[in-house]
Amino acid sequence: MHRKKVTRPLELVDTILEQCGRFAENELFPLRASGDEAGCSWEDGVVTTPAGFAEAYAPTSKGGWSSIGGNPAFGGQGLPRSISLWIEEIMASANMAWTMYGSLSRAAINAIDSHGSET
Repeated sequence: MHRKKVTRPLELVDTILEQCGRFAENELFPLRASGDEAGCSWEDGVVTTPAGFAEAYAPTSKGGWSSIGGNPAFGGQGLPRSISLWIEEIMASANMAWTMYGSLSRAAINAIDSHGSET
């Protein structure tokens, strides 16, 4: 993993956390009931997510929230783990079901980044 020390101005960190809070409040929090009550379903090889979850993916991706701590060599933003943990906590507080969607992908990305090779 790219765990080098990264320094960022405090104002930038404040802005990131403030914007994440707004995103979580406006986009993720309203979906919490559908995630908790409906959950996902799998039928005939097709996974269906709760109402609103697919639509919430676009602003998540566009806003860069899924790549905050990722390696910049692969499209991530390279922010320190401490900041990405704050982001995950804010989002989990707004909607735990939504936040869990990306956790396996983040774990796989971390494993590949730490132990993968070009061959």
